[in-house]
Amino acid sequence: MKLFINYIKDKIKSIILALSMIFIFFLVYKLYDINMEAFLYASILSIFTGLIIFIISFLKYKNYIEELNLLKNMENNDEINILNKNDMISREYKKILKSLNEKIYKMELKYKSQIKNQEEFFIMWTHQVKLPITAIRILLDSEENIDKSLIKSQLNRIDQYTKMVLAYIRLNSENSDFVIENVNLDNIIKNVIKNFKSEFIYKNIKLNFKSTNQNIITDKKWFTFVIEQILSNSLKYTDDGSIDIFMENGILKIKDSGIGISKSDLPRIFEKGYTGYNGRNSADSSGLGLYLISNVLKKLHFNIDIDSEVNIGTVVNIDLNQKNHIFE
Repeated sequence: MKLFINYIKDKIKSIILALSMIFIFFLVYKLYDINMEAFLYASILSIFTGLIIFIISFLKYKNYIEELNLLKNMENNDEINILNKNDMISREYKKILKSLNEKIYKMELKYKSQIKNQEEFFIMWTHQVKLPITAIRILLDSEENIDKSLIKSQLNRIDQYTKMVLAYIRLNSENSDFVIENVNLDNIIKNVIKNFKSEFIYKNIKLNFKSTNQNIITDKKWFTFVIEQILSNSLKYTDDGSIDIFMENGILKIKDSGIGISKSDLPRIFEKGYTGYNGRNSADSSGLGLYLISNVLKKLHFNIDIDSEVNIGTVVNIDLNQKNHIFE
């Protein structure tokens, strides 16, 4: 009954038009004093024909609605009769459904890819964060005097890994929280150095920081994350010597005297999960840090490249020249 009422509502204009035409014919016959018997005969035939057409149309409408309802739950759209018709409406429905199916398929692939990437990331991250936790547990379980600077160093690593996973989540969200402003570069670097003070002391590494005296247009929080990750890597792979931070021709350089990176590994160091030769020989390397750094700097419209030589050291170069620096 509900379907019939809906059909009447859909066809109400046509019904009113048909009744109006009959009424017009009635007025014409009346005004010209034409035999009303002919009008009644024509009206009865018209109404009878109209009812037949109305019933046939309603049955098609009913079949049409039922097939559309089936379409909601069908995986194979070709099995629906309505789509096998060759009229223009059916052809348009085929185009629409094909387009929707393609979009859904692409969305499913994208979703599966994101889930897979997240699983891989968290597996690598979990492996990485367990190491400083294990180191702290061993230190606390030992009967010897606890080296507080070493504990602070390991806690700082956990803090860096936590920031890393938060950065990954935010970067892959629909709305990345970038706040672009004019910030003092030296203040960012000094605050980062302060956070790593215990590691510099524990590893007895000398720090040479030359003030840049420069302001940059960037997101303070994200750029701080970049400097933290770079300095964390430098400390991780430097056992003695020094780390230098300075500006040269608009390029911020962070140079260490660590184990370096082989030439064969340099082209792939920004790939997610790529650890290279040195990483394979280091238990706490996951290949996530440089991947995140590269992605953050790309969003901040800064270029980064790395020069390195095995057993000599590594120089990270961040180009801060802001020509053609456009934020969307």
